[in-house]
Amino acid sequence: MHYLRNTFAILVITTYLASADTLTLKGGEKLEGKILSETNTEIMFEIQETASIKDERVILKTEVEKVEKTSPAETTWMTLKNFNTGNDSLPQQNYEQMIVSLKAFTSSYPASSYAAEAKDKTAKLQAELDRVNNDEIKLNNQWLSKEEVARERVQLTALVLFNQMKAQFSRGLFVDAMNTLDRMEKTAPGARIYPDAIELAKKTLPLLKEAATRQQAVLKTQNDAFRKRIQEAKGDEKKQLEQTLNQQKARVDAVIKQMQVSKWSALYPSNENSLLRLVSQTSAETQRLNSFNLDKIRDSIANAARATDAFKANDLVVAEAALSKTIGTWPANEQIARLKTEIQSLKKLKADEAIKEQEEAAAKLKEEIAAKAEAAKLANKKAQANPPPQAPVLTATSGTNISEPANWPFRIAMMVVFLALCGGIFYVYKKFFAPENNILDQ
Repeated sequence: MHYLRNTFAILVITTYLASADTLTLKGGEKLEGKILSETNTEIMFEIQETASIKDERVILKTEVEKVEKTSPAETTWMTLKNFNTGNDSLPQQNYEQMIVSLKAFTSSYPASSYAAEAKDKTAKLQAELDRVNNDEIKLNNQWLSKEEVARERVQLTALVLFNQMKAQFSRGLFVDAMNTLDRMEKTAPGARIYPDAIELAKKTLPLLKEAATRQQAVLKTQNDAFRKRIQEAKGDEKKQLEQTLNQQKARVDAVIKQMQVSKWSALYPSNENSLLRLVSQTSAETQRLNSFNLDKIRDSIANAARATDAFKANDLVVAEAALSKTIGTWPANEQIARLKTEIQSLKKLKADEAIKEQEEAAAKLKEEIAAKAEAAKLANKKAQANPPPQAPVLTATSGTNISEPANWPFRIAMMVVFLALCGGIFYVYKKFFAPENNILDQ
């Protein structure tokens, strides 16, 4: 239900954005916009000043020469006709909102000449939504598979959002651009494109603040003139003007309340609270974004790239050094966690290889020593089989030998093998597992 309310609010706003009605004044001026309401004496008319700024005026019917109204279906379609697939895929919610709006149009106006086009748009959007629900992403009109997305989900999500942000900025949709930055910070933190997004936001905020400040002055002039009219009016006319003013305020307040699900609310020229909030919010956001050291962030991104290249080249020393710099300059870098895992796997692989080499060397040495011991043993047996003349062996009074030759070559060989194994294990520990060398624990 909450989702449907948001969709309805979007439809209300976008329908107002469409230039649907035309008023021709007696002085010859033509005003294009939307008739919000009218009484016997006046018309509440909304004019789209820019892509993100609207203005509401109260126009006396005595000043109007001709009124040209567009049908509700035509008015609604002026917004819906812009619901198309693009070069990049969209967040799931965006597809769902457009599909619901298009289906509502075909249901409400089945006989409209635009009904077939609305159905075609719905089918194309649904097809892309199905792929997005399957964890695929379209970037620069190329679809990336679920497996590709899984490896680079954060980076791809951020890149898609940044492309949206640039498009919104170029169209003057400054509030939308700031909301896209907010979505990037929440769904793709630490992405490589983040410093570029911050720079674009720092260009957006002064323009948004300027528009809100300029409209504050316009609104004050309009409100002063309208209050003067109310003071000068009498009887029923005064009541009608007061009622119109209250209705206008209530309507705008209701729409703002419905749209406050985003960090940044739309700029409403006829609502003083909306303008005040935007001016204050832009100042606070500018201060926050200026606190980021973009040079350090970019250094971290560059070091992460070096660490990745070193990992691919199996250069553990360079990879660990680059990772240390990556962590030190921007701890929020999304690549850090992945690099730690990759470098840890490379470290274990090299440790296993070193242990295997030591074991193979020790085994070879053992074989060589055993062969020499066997050769010595055979030589000893041969010598015993053909003993040279010897002097009598002195014996103790008990008649036993004083001494008997020991197998010293074999004992010495075993001692050498044992020392070689101990030395190899100590080398591997110092090289790969000593605490002072373990950057991954930082």
